[in-house]
Amino acid sequence: MNGPPPFHGGHRMVGMPMRGPPSPQICKFFDVRTQGGCAKGHHCDFFHMRPQMGRPPVRPCRYFNVRTQSGCREGRGCPYLHPPPPHFQQRFRGGMAPPMMPMRPVFWACPCGFRKNFNRDNSCIKCGVARNDSSWLLEPQGGVPNLIRDEAGLQLAVAALSEDTGPVALSIQDAVGYVYGADACLLVVRRQNCGPYLIDTRASLDLTELINAISHEEFIVHNYPSQITALFALGLHPRSVFDTHAAASLLGVPWNSLDLHSVTYSILGIRLAEDSHFSRSDWSRRPISFSMRRYASLCSEKLIPLKVELESRLAAGEKSAWASELFSNYVQLLPKPDTWREMLKHDAVTDGYQLARIRSLWQIRDEVARSLSVPPTEILKNSAILQAAKLFPAPASVEDFVQLSEVKRTSRALATVTPLPAYPQPVAFSVALFDALTQSVDEHDLPTVNEEGEAPPLALWDQAALDRRDVLKEMIKHHAHTNNMTEEILLKGNQLDLISWSPPPEGTGKQFLRSLGVCEWQVLILAEAVPEYFA
Repeated sequence: MNGPPPFHGGHRMVGMPMRGPPSPQICKFFDVRTQGGCAKGHHCDFFHMRPQMGRPPVRPCRYFNVRTQSGCREGRGCPYLHPPPPHFQQRFRGGMAPPMMPMRPVFWACPCGFRKNFNRDNSCIKCGVARNDSSWLLEPQGGVPNLIRDEAGLQLAVAALSEDTGPVALSIQDAVGYVYGADACLLVVRRQNCGPYLIDTRASLDLTELINAISHEEFIVHNYPSQITALFALGLHPRSVFDTHAAASLLGVPWNSLDLHSVTYSILGIRLAEDSHFSRSDWSRRPISFSMRRYASLCSEKLIPLKVELESRLAAGEKSAWASELFSNYVQLLPKPDTWREMLKHDAVTDGYQLARIRSLWQIRDEVARSLSVPPTEILKNSAILQAAKLFPAPASVEDFVQLSEVKRTSRALATVTPLPAYPQPVAFSVALFDALTQSVDEHDLPTVNEEGEAPPLALWDQAALDRRDVLKEMIKHHAHTNNMTEEILLKGNQLDLISWSPPPEGTGKQFLRSLGVCEWQVLILAEAVPEYFA
């Protein structure tokens, strides 16, 4: 007697075995060719597949681990296949061959990096621009180059850069937050008719010939003050600089639109295809994926045309002399090392002995972080240092120090044994911290809250100084907008704090500004904006 059918009403009946792996359910209202047709859009519960557009058959990703379902940094955006786990690859009944591995549902990614479905008008949910918009620059002009990791490739790049003429566009990718320091992990160099060249700065290459070939040329860098530390670490000391970030600020581009991609679109009308998480990725890891190399190449693709257009607009606004004087001051800048006083910006610590403990703990943490090549805050947070330094009386033993709430919660390397210059043999990190906390300090060696020429943290200011700072900031902001520029390019934040904390004596305002390294055109504008200080 024939039994009931195995499926009823489109659902599998209870107790019936499932034959083979589950197949992906495709939305029957969605048109793959036009990428539309489904009224639910990205809220649909079924798969909206992207068109293949004549691509070759999908191959398995060689970086993907089938058992752990991880290993590929591209994630769902990888163009290769990520197979399901082994327990999905079951055989059919009847001795048939294993079923084909079902393809993962892949959503079309917007060039801005947003990997979700689109609105009904074919625009991205994040950036609001259609993925087929003509303003997108998806690939570098010469394609995505390979990473230069050997001397032979470096010699070819140096020869091409030496034969070409014009300014040199530089872009640096670092791994801040993943390794110690802010050194460059990838250097991107290009000129008018050659490049980009992606040079692996962690491959122990000799960059002497490269430095000699380009050091006498003008460097085009976006936000040069933020990259000066990495450039100096590579031995690149520019003689002439053009900062696209500062030039856009002189033209009045808003402060929240001064990143490279926003400046390129506002000045040239070109949108650089980017994936926003690549700017915060760990560029010290190897190998570097294809998408990361494409992102690094695009960061320098339009720097030279951007410089040409910015120069023409600066000349039209009669600001070329201002930019030249500003860039001349940039060349004289030197890298500023990190100091222990940076953790006091939002904390009111005035006791000299507490400051001495903070300095000692910071120095030990910095030495251990340098030896382990990790960020200092990864092994001990600033909050733990502040709590231990403020505690009175100090912990009596290493065990009591380790049991402090902030130390116990934020430290990840208390048991790490590392060699330190002050110890004849390697010691545990917790022991070195406890010794630094309990060491005696001479009364004449007690540090101060702020260095000479700097303002103390805002938490220590009185109300009169805060009101003076607010008034001065509003007046500078008004005159910056009058001259069609951002207020930060007119006067930096630390300079504003110093002037607000200790105003210069009457009649010495201009000399005081010049001593801070302010340009002459900035002195004239500030004298007009705040005559009671800088007249």
